[in-house]
Amino acid sequence: RRRELADLALVNQIWRVLVQQRLYRHVKLKATIESIKNAMMHLADKPHLSCHIKHAEVWFPVFQPTFGPLALSNTLVLPTVTSDGLTNATYTLPANNCTLDEVFRFVSLALPCVQVLSLEGGERRKAPKVVCFR
Repeated sequence: RRRELADLALVNQIWRVLVQQRLYRHVKLKATIESIKNAMMHLADKPHLSCHIKHAEVWFPVFQPTFGPLALSNTLVLPTVTSDGLTNATYTLPANNCTLDEVFRFVSLALPCVQVLSLEGGERRKAPKVVCFR
């Protein structure tokens, strides 16, 4: 559905603005250092899009998969899935989550028109606490 909507942006300039307003109204971001940096670069390249974002949802991952030595490389290899639906992946605590301060700074600098900010953490027993400052 998003693809069809994005194709409508090619009709003309008026449609492009309307489609961008709809697509960028509510964005969901992963609260990792890489995701926030990528979002900053994307919005720096296209500053007109930041004014369309009204609701920013930021979620803090509580675990990340590790697949042994391949996890350290930049390959896009997925873990093998067995016939019972299980994988050989193991999960560890995330090491690259942002702090609350970094999230608030990102929102204040990159998203000046945001009216709603949702912070969310994953569901897990003994989840790691979100760090406020480094």
